[in-house]
Amino acid sequence: MRAESVQTRRAARPVGASASGGLPAAVSYTGGMPAWLRYALIRVGVFALVFAVLLLLGFHYLWAGLIAAVVGFCVGFIFFRGQRDEVATQLANRKPRRTTDESVEDAEDADDRVAPSAPASEGDGRGQRQTEGE
Repeated sequence: MRAESVQTRRAARPVGASASGGLPAAVSYTGGMPAWLRYALIRVGVFALVFAVLLLLGFHYLWAGLIAAVVGFCVGFIFFRGQRDEVATQLANRKPRRTTDESVEDAEDADDRVAPSAPASEGDGRGQRQTEGE
């Protein structure tokens, strides 16, 4: 009976959990929320908090908004680097980058789709520079 309870406890632990019940540092539960949304909500929350505090202190709303934007940027840049890096990684992995060969082929295809323009006549002066002696 004792062996059965040990197996039941093992099965009840989340994947990646240690025997002590704690999660390793590499495993994070975000509740299925995309990283960009979580980071955006954090930044908006910091802005709103600073904005509200400044309004309560009697700042004009324009100054409060400006100061809250600067403080929110600084706090997000300094303290939320991990979330920002996670967003950048997800965006980088979202769509494969184009190789140089593909972009050259796309540019050639675009050139082929453009209708050819009428050739310029010799006397219209397009593309010709006049010198002072003429």
